[in-house]
Amino acid sequence: MKETNPPDRLGQTLISDLHEADMRQSVREELRDVYEYYLDQETRDELQQMGRMSRWLHLTGWLVKASILRLSRPRRVLFVLSLGMFLGGLLSSLVWVVPGSLIVTFILLLELKDKLLAQDRLLTGRAVQLALMPRENPAIAGWETWLYTRPAREVGGDLVDYLHVENHLQLALGDVSGKGIGAALLMAQAQSTLRAIAPRTDSLSVLVSELNSILRRDGLPGHFMSLVYLELTASSGKVKLINAGHMPPFVVGRHRLEELPKGGAALGLMEVLSLDEQTVDVRPGDVIVIYSDGLTEARNVERSFFERERLLGVLASLEGLSARSAGQRLLHAVEDFTEGAEQSDDLSLIVLKRLAPELP
Repeated sequence: MKETNPPDRLGQTLISDLHEADMRQSVREELRDVYEYYLDQETRDELQQMGRMSRWLHLTGWLVKASILRLSRPRRVLFVLSLGMFLGGLLSSLVWVVPGSLIVTFILLLELKDKLLAQDRLLTGRAVQLALMPRENPAIAGWETWLYTRPAREVGGDLVDYLHVENHLQLALGDVSGKGIGAALLMAQAQSTLRAIAPRTDSLSVLVSELNSILRRDGLPGHFMSLVYLELTASSGKVKLINAGHMPPFVVGRHRLEELPKGGAALGLMEVLSLDEQTVDVRPGDVIVIYSDGLTEARNVERSFFERERLLGVLASLEGLSARSAGQRLLHAVEDFTEGAEQSDDLSLIVLKRLAPELP
């Protein structure tokens, strides 16, 4: 059989791309990403005050300027040179257009090479992150557990982890500010620190205070981390938890939809952090839901947020479900809302269900 050559494969790929049903939506999202990445909010607000023609002229100029400033020095010089050649071709001789085009193509190849190398490194980082993540849901007498995390990019800044300490199960859900490598590094540091200090610390308040001191001392400047840390006891409905700047968890049950009290400051913001430990009574059949803001801030194609009100509606429907079914219902609600829009933030969940005591 004749082997398909690269040009044939390229043609087939382009034809397949053009027949993609969501191509128009994908292009629209790419344009929106460029708009939001290169222009700050003040500039975007200024554009909205302009007429259509003036807006497009200013937008084109600002995007070109912003893209030039983000190039390395040699590429910036080459790009400006190519623009001069294009202008010279338009004003005098078209012969200048050819070398100008070659220079732009060369710059694009260099940028693509950098992107592919960075992507390879990110995929390596993702493999390391996945190796650190829990591979199964933890088991403890009297409880069902379900843990889930899905990063928005190759690497994420959400922390989902658990640790068995004697007859207790400790669980953590954290969210590092920002995205990318910096957030992923701080998440990995927090995870390794928690695993090191939790077995020797009896108090959740002391645990979080010590973690804050370490992140404040050794963390990345400008980054902080919210965290909910829980402790379950085998065959008991007494749940201890501490909340450092995170969205409060919910308890869902028969005639019960309770948002737990808000916590204190996030980790890494202050030199000294002292937070109070909470104790929650969870009845048999009750479900605890801990989530990251990637759930409530999920966006659809119109850029609207999932938001708290929609979350409350889904939570009210979780009564009687297992921990896994409750978590999957939340995920399906988000997926139905976003309708294929690109994931904008890491999304993580911990769902815990108190089981009825076994009869003797």
